[in-house]
Amino acid sequence: MESEKRGLATLPLRCSFLRQRQANNNGEWFTSHKQEYEDKVRPRALEYIETIEPWSRMFHHTTTPLQK
Repeated sequence: MESEKRGLATLPLRCSFLRQRQANNNGEWFTSHKQEYEDKVRPRALEYIETIEPWSRMFHHTTTPLQK
């Protein structure tokens, strides 16, 4: 439950980053913003995937574990 609260708290930040990425869809922009992605977006995305992975296995028995 605590991880869900953290994830929800950072949702606006992640959405903001992804909107900016969509508007600047080029490697140069991403390279200059990669640290922001690594620090603020990627960890929460992986946390979300880990949270839903067991649930998704109920529907897709061939799902392989998340590789970090």
